[in-house]
Amino acid sequence: MLDVLERIKAVRIERDEAEDELASLIDAAVQQGIGWPQIAAQLCVTRQAARQQYLRQHPGRQGHSLSRTRGGVKHKAHRKQELSSPDQP
Repeated sequence: MLDVLERIKAVRIERDEAEDELASLIDAAVQQGIGWPQIAAQLCVTRQAARQQYLRQHPGRQGHSLSRTRGGVKHKAHRKQELSSPDQP
């Protein structure tokens, strides 16, 4: 019985270490501008699931607030400002 409990503890520790490494790799991917569809494909989850998990784990991150546009990447705050300010001729 003790052997099984020790194995459970060892596997939990390995899982925690793997999750930490995975979070670091996702951070690196986001910082490099890799899109959520590509990240999600490697995790075998949907883009939305991958992004939501990242946001829950990194609530104050600015890298997650990027949105894709035809011309490249814009911060959501900048996009909101564009939408709220009147068009200038």
